[in-house]
Amino acid sequence: VARATFEAIALQIADVFFAMEKDMGSPLTGLLADGGASANSFMMQLQSDILDRPVSRGDQAEVGAMGVARMALQALGIGAETSGHAGTQNFIPGQLAGAERDRISRRWAEAVTRVTS
Repeated sequence: VARATFEAIALQIADVFFAMEKDMGSPLTGLLADGGASANSFMMQLQSDILDRPVSRGDQAEVGAMGVARMALQALGIGAETSGHAGTQNFIPGQLAGAERDRISRRWAEAVTRVTS
């Protein structure tokens, strides 16, 4: 069940990622991840393997929330200290064989088609 949950998250993100590539008309070179799930190294490696692209995550899981908080403080005239450039950890595709990635992606597409038809 846990593996299926991780795959569903990674595949939903992949759907958006590939739709962005299609809309832009050019490939994206990787993904910069944040949010709660990005704290899980297994999830980030799986995401990299599903996308077949590098995935990087910073040492702050909620970068968006931190940015909003900083902007709110600035709007109130309160200086917000910055901690400098966050460190990143990179995940490179390669843990999942191409045939396995294709099988997972194909089963996902079939399941999405079944529930949307």
